[in-house]
Amino acid sequence: MSLVIVSFVLDVVRDKTASGEMGRNPLFGIRTKATKASDAAWLAGHRAAGDSLRTAARTGYAAAALTAVLLVLQIWWGVEPWVALVAGLAGLALQVLHLLFATTKANEAARNARPD
Repeated sequence: MSLVIVSFVLDVVRDKTASGEMGRNPLFGIRTKATKASDAAWLAGHRAAGDSLRTAARTGYAAAALTAVLLVLQIWWGVEPWVALVAGLAGLALQVLHLLFATTKANEAARNARPD
């Protein structure tokens, strides 16, 4: 369930920050020194990271769905419980890797953004 919630938050934050609806704030977004430097840096960083954030969200949704299917298969066909756990953890690890890549892209774009 947490993969779905995190993925949903990633989708919402990606949409709101890339469109400019959600500016710099103390809670949500890619909050690095470079992206917080100015409104232009914030927007440029989040626009650059958009595809990676979308991929991270989709990875979370897919891992959650696979985990759910494996849990059902555990009940019906005796699939070992650790298989579902491994699938969920692998999905989480992939999601974190995509988030790290998004942060790298956001930092680079934010550093190259013209100041306000």
